[in-house]
Amino acid sequence: MNAIYGTFNIEMLPANTINVTDKIKSYIKGNILEIPKQTNWGQLLGSGDQKQRSYLQITANGRVYSILDDDYTENIKIDFSAKVNTVKIVYYIYISPNSNWRAIISGQLFQLKSIGILAEADLYVHVTDSYNYTKEVNTLIKSIVPDAIITTSVKNQYEYPGIKLLHDLATQHPDNKFLYFHSKGMTHNIHSRSLEEIMLFTKTFENWRRNLQFLNKPGIEKVGLFPSAEGWIWYNFWYANGKYLSDLPVPEISDFRYYYESWLAGADENHAEPATDCHNLFEIKNVTQNYFTPVEADVYKQNVMEKLFSHAEAKEIRLVRSAFMIYAQLKIDSFFKLFRKRNFLGLVKSY
Repeated sequence: MNAIYGTFNIEMLPANTINVTDKIKSYIKGNILEIPKQTNWGQLLGSGDQKQRSYLQITANGRVYSILDDDYTENIKIDFSAKVNTVKIVYYIYISPNSNWRAIISGQLFQLKSIGILAEADLYVHVTDSYNYTKEVNTLIKSIVPDAIITTSVKNQYEYPGIKLLHDLATQHPDNKFLYFHSKGMTHNIHSRSLEEIMLFTKTFENWRRNLQFLNKPGIEKVGLFPSAEGWIWYNFWYANGKYLSDLPVPEISDFRYYYESWLAGADENHAEPATDCHNLFEIKNVTQNYFTPVEADVYKQNVMEKLFSHAEAKEIRLVRSAFMIYAQLKIDSFFKLFRKRNFLGLVKSY
């Protein structure tokens, strides 16, 4: 067993690290590593690079485990003797020749690789390609993730192939946890990944180990940014428990593209709203909000993008609204909208 701590490059190879093998040994009993959730990583392993994300990377029994220095809700527990992964990732790709699909796919896969999840998860990719690029697409995927399991189709059926693959896998592996994402923006004739997609990917999956822990909470089946009151996750980047997914209806082929977003909520039209089985990853300081309307999700999404991609120079003064400021504005707008509606109805009745 060997353990190093520090920063890593996009391939999760050491960039600036120190050896911490001796410091980690006391947390290993047999083949089980268990690090308490309240562990102060700075005191245990060193200060790390405050400007970059630091990882504890452990090599044991021929496998590599990359653990982000993060705020965990449960103890970190890893069985070094495990032979199979219990996390599965489903990535759906639609190929558009009018977009730079090479940049979009490689960008998403390299980012997935850079967060250290691929050593502990199985990656399933479904590619829908109506333009005869399939061989090149498969070669590109395999060059980045050699172990990726790829399936293909020709007809555009929106996200049906990806969601159907997800449901099939969950039915086979109900005890597993699942991640789902797609090549969002591909149909918009773009030359590279959209900022919206990068934001959704980053904020949903960058802290994957901590976020998967939320699925262990009683009553929680889904995790993502901006859950809806109905029980799906806006924009379809999320985590879910395999048993929950396996119990959902078999996905149907539909001309309504948003069906594949709403599918995650289930088919029971009588279920309670707002849904209580989603964990919201988007936090608003001093406010508890567990679900979002489509307008709220869009506004907050834009706000997160403002913060994530604001590269203003030190001398430039730029106002980036806080989530709480937006929350207050939305509540004010909602109040005045209701006020105007009631006032209008009052006028109508007076006539």
